[in-house]
Amino acid sequence: MNNKKNVYLNGLSVWALSFGGIIGWGCFIMPGTAFLPDAGPVGSLLGIFLATLFALLICVNYSRMIKQFPETGGSYVYTRHILGEDHAFLVAWCLLLAYLSLMWANATAFHYKVANLLRSLLAISLFVSDSGRGIKEEDFETLIHKLNLSFSTIQSEEELTAAEFDYFITEKGENYDSVTYIEPELFSAPKASILLVDDMPMNNRITAELLHPLCMEVDTASNGKEAIEKILAKDYDIVFMDHMMPVMDGIEAITEIRKMESEKYKELPVVALTANATVEAKNLFFECGFSDILSKPIRFEEVLACLRTWLKPGLIQPAMELPMSEDVPTVAPKDVEIPGVDPTLGVENAGNAKLFMELLGDVHEIIDSKCADIRTSMERKDWKAFTTDVHALKTTCRMIGAMELSNAFFELEKMGNAKDSEKILAKAPSVLSCFEALKPYLEPYAPKAQAPSKDYDRTAVEEILNKLSVALEDYDLSAAEECINQLSSYEFDEAFSEKANLLFELVRNLDYDEALDLVHNW
Repeated sequence: MNNKKNVYLNGLSVWALSFGGIIGWGCFIMPGTAFLPDAGPVGSLLGIFLATLFALLICVNYSRMIKQFPETGGSYVYTRHILGEDHAFLVAWCLLLAYLSLMWANATAFHYKVANLLRSLLAISLFVSDSGRGIKEEDFETLIHKLNLSFSTIQSEEELTAAEFDYFITEKGENYDSVTYIEPELFSAPKASILLVDDMPMNNRITAELLHPLCMEVDTASNGKEAIEKILAKDYDIVFMDHMMPVMDGIEAITEIRKMESEKYKELPVVALTANATVEAKNLFFECGFSDILSKPIRFEEVLACLRTWLKPGLIQPAMELPMSEDVPTVAPKDVEIPGVDPTLGVENAGNAKLFMELLGDVHEIIDSKCADIRTSMERKDWKAFTTDVHALKTTCRMIGAMELSNAFFELEKMGNAKDSEKILAKAPSVLSCFEALKPYLEPYAPKAQAPSKDYDRTAVEEILNKLSVALEDYDLSAAEECINQLSSYEFDEAFSEKANLLFELVRNLDYDEALDLVHNW
């Protein structure tokens, strides 16, 4: 009796078996994680099409072999019939090793497919971005270990200055029941001195207000040249310096500082303050000699982290308790209705509601002069001065939450950098008109000239000047402003009137060193 089964599979049947055989890790995972990111949709479809053609070719050949050798046993039997026992033995061992190597991948493929499809339900997805020099490759393992999290992937862009990676928690740990935000640890540094360098007094004012809880000694400068003069005259522990300024910008200033012979100037921490936080800009800052970078508008927690990094350890002390000051604006932020201004964003950028209201008044005061400066630069085709001025207004508008105007000035800044006079002359007039249109809306917040209501009282004025001196030494903006308001209520004779007006201007421009000298020589 012939028990031999004369059965064979057609091409479609072999294709079905082959398709079932390839289902595993590669089929589930690689099209989404490798093919699409590297080759794109068109490349992925082309690759799948070519792979299908090869699979069909293999299927047709297998179908013909089954017809000729209708026996079970697969590749081993076919090799034995055609090439002999030795080759069949080798094929069998190779197949066994291949199956053992792929077994773990196929066994876990379904789990990973479910995790990827239902990631939003089954996993916590975290994205970490480092805005500084980046995270060294050897530090990744330490970082993840300290986080004590289970993760599946880490993706890093090595070519970027700022390191970026993400990871996904796919298994719940013991301490994942709640997420707690850790506030930055406050400290004080009363023996530390810092120099703030910015051509816009309101920017120095905001930074100084942020630094007030740290009890640092704060000085200001309006350009790089003035900053160098102050650095040569006094030893500072750290310098915060804007990039684009008139007379001498931040890049020129840091270049001069690093060229100085004394080693202390080569090691002086100088932090760039910039709204241009692109990778290219950051690389330029570091190459020129800046120690670190803070993006505008700066945040308190970022300032804390920066100071902790660069201040000498001996200058860091426990936080000091400061007397509570009232911070109640005359108009609630929700009642501020100015076209194109987002009060919520403005308060966030300024740091508090009271300072936001004061900034609205400061912007009112500079609109006419800044627009006149920009128009003069356009007439003279002085594109460097033009770019510096529109850069400053870009930051100013962002500070008060006028993002549409900020973006418009940013476009002008890019045109200025490119010296594209045709585009500048076409766009700038309309942007300046929009900026000037803010003036009537900001007028209610402008500082009011207070008419003197009291006769000059030497004893009372000296008492206020003593309080002002303490406020200036402590760099207490609110207390200094309050003293100026009190002084402006007195009628000064001709001999003191000029001094008083100069004192008011120095305090409002944050020139506290000169103001203090004037008070001491009153």
